[in-house]
Amino acid sequence: MASIRRSVALSFAQRYSALAIQLGAVVVLARLLTPAEFGTFAVASAVVTLAAVLQDFGVGNYLVQEKSLERRKLETAYSVAFAIAWPLGIALFLARDAIAAWYGEPELAPVIGVLSLTFVAMPFGTPPLAMMRREMQFGRLYALGVAGAGMTAAVSLALALTGGGALSLAYGLVAGSLTSAVAAHLLRPGLLLLRPSLRHWRTVLKFGCQSSALAALTELGNQMPSIAAGRLLGIEAAGLLHRATSTIQIYRKGVLEGLMPVLLPAFAAKLRQGHALKDSYLRGVAYLTAVGWPFSVVLALLAHPILRVLFGPQWDAAVPLVQILCLAGAITPFVHLGRPLFIALGRIDLGLRIQLVVQPLKIGLVIAAAFHGLVWVAVALCLPPLLNAWLGHRHLSRLLGYRTGELLGAVARSAGVALGSAVAPLLVVLTLGMQP
Repeated sequence: MASIRRSVALSFAQRYSALAIQLGAVVVLARLLTPAEFGTFAVASAVVTLAAVLQDFGVGNYLVQEKSLERRKLETAYSVAFAIAWPLGIALFLARDAIAAWYGEPELAPVIGVLSLTFVAMPFGTPPLAMMRREMQFGRLYALGVAGAGMTAAVSLALALTGGGALSLAYGLVAGSLTSAVAAHLLRPGLLLLRPSLRHWRTVLKFGCQSSALAALTELGNQMPSIAAGRLLGIEAAGLLHRATSTIQIYRKGVLEGLMPVLLPAFAAKLRQGHALKDSYLRGVAYLTAVGWPFSVVLALLAHPILRVLFGPQWDAAVPLVQILCLAGAITPFVHLGRPLFIALGRIDLGLRIQLVVQPLKIGLVIAAAFHGLVWVAVALCLPPLLNAWLGHRHLSRLLGYRTGELLGAVARSAGVALGSAVAPLLVVLTLGMQP
């Protein structure tokens, strides 16, 4: 238990350190780059991220959850990572002009071309990072996360100051990926000496296909808003939507992503030791909503002054989008906590079934809403998380053995904290006559 607490503390420290670096960089970059330049990067990043989901092929999670991890399985996973990532990167680089032509935005091509270079570094970094997670070496992961975020911010800012535009952000990501991959092997040496092997390809393929399908569906749903907005509403609209969603994701990056690297190895370790996960899940939901719900309430009430202070007046049009998306943000604790549970329980197929329902619905709603404007896109993004949380609850209540009443009891105090946190911001808005 002490090791889990220490891992959580280190993971949070890494996330908060990286988030502070990223937020500081974004505050400056928001004043150096225009919404259109951010929109160009957002669309290019959305396209590349979809391909990046496939390149991982679930190798990282496979190495973390595998009960008996012998050297041949590690060699197979490493070989699969390279066999998938590099062809995808080459294909993406060759398709950059065609993608830019489809959008009618020539500026997209060089940004996609630069981002495709991340596929060179990714397969090098995946196995050592996964092994450090499996062994819960979160002190080393802390150093890697801060180093990668620092390099990304430094390169992006340096190039933006010299007029690099959207390419500044792309080169920053490439530099951060290379830094993380190199540092991972320095901190977890020995994996570069693994021999190519496909001996356990059936085991890796079975898990990888389900994991990749699950991740691809989820990421397609995540990136479709930027893709649809950029295609149907223009690059500047995509930039505004990107700013709104990234503001909502401060909670995910600051809290959920601090926990996510720890949850899967911790759940898997508990199951290997014969422990039940019911209490851990209910306690986790209570903790996450106690932070997430007040965050969503305060952000919705103070969206205008927060965006004005952080990013400047050129982003005022994103305020109503942020306020609407706060509803979706309040659901994220239920959605994100269920994902590592399904993997740890050996029921990744259930997570895949849920996404086969939720993500096509989300994509359809977003595309339909994009014909009517950004506000409707934001509204459409609030509905799928509700369905996702409900379907996850149905399966998890059966697998873990908890009742709906127990779940409601776990979040009751969080609701009280959220209501209490709304008082002061509401008084400020009403007293000063501020735009909420």
